[in-house]
Amino acid sequence: MPSQTLLKIESVLTYRAIVSRSLGFDMKLITRFELAALSENELRGLLRKAFNALVQSQANSPDRRNALASLENIQAELVERAPSP
Repeated sequence: MPSQTLLKIESVLTYRAIVSRSLGFDMKLITRFELAALSENELRGLLRKAFNALVQSQANSPDRRNALASLENIQAELVERAPSP
């Protein structure tokens, strides 16, 4: 993955505070609107980070709900971009 792509992913992550340095963990919902501006590689990197956030979250917490909804949004965006048969 090119370094420019990594920088863009990190800027999205920082902007949305997916992982807050001050609290150690604070998952914010990632919307389809925000995802539309990212490339497929960026989406896949973000999918990995959102999955890791889901795994680290506590059961029935707002962070877990946001991580799961974000994962669903990322997956829906990837499916929408997939070439149709």
